[in-house]
Amino acid sequence: MPATSPPAFPAAYPELNVKPIAARYEDGLSLLDPTHENTLLIWLGSSIGNYERERAKKFIASLSNQLSAGDRLLLGIDLIKDPVMLEAAYNDRAGISAAFNLNILKRINRELGGNFRIKQFKHRAVFNSALGRIEMYLISCCDQEVRISEPGLTVSFSKGESIHTENSYKYSTGEIEALGRSAGLRMLHQWLDSGHLFSLNLFEV
Repeated sequence: MPATSPPAFPAAYPELNVKPIAARYEDGLSLLDPTHENTLLIWLGSSIGNYERERAKKFIASLSNQLSAGDRLLLGIDLIKDPVMLEAAYNDRAGISAAFNLNILKRINRELGGNFRIKQFKHRAVFNSALGRIEMYLISCCDQEVRISEPGLTVSFSKGESIHTENSYKYSTGEIEALGRSAGLRMLHQWLDSGHLFSLNLFEV
């Protein structure tokens, strides 16, 4: 018997009013409708980890301020885990993270008139245990000079010198609950996978 596709979400749950939002984080807040009752705001993935911790608190508070008492927020957050596992994931053998990181230089070349020689940089990711975050770098493989036309900038790199490109913060379960509390949210439930690698967190205003 041929496999059948699952029904679309609105068709499967016709009693729900589903409003997808595609926007930058802060811009998306203006699209929330506070007049709806029993609102569930869903933010999957672990994009909250892209924020510095204090900035994450402010953003979650801004979400909470757009909701009413009794409304809920379902939030995905990546968990702190074995540093060896984390560094292996961000230095994956397939080179996916490296390609993502090096694409920054390609965009500078394309959009700002840079002359980065991509093959003269290599990707490296390390876990900073003191700050609880993965840090991504691009390391210069040689002494070199790069010109970026748009700002009229010339940058010299020594061999081994790095460009700090991204941080990805990881949280403990206790930190997640405290994050919600700081925004006036109460933890209702927390779902973890069998390896305690990732969390889905249901908060209520």
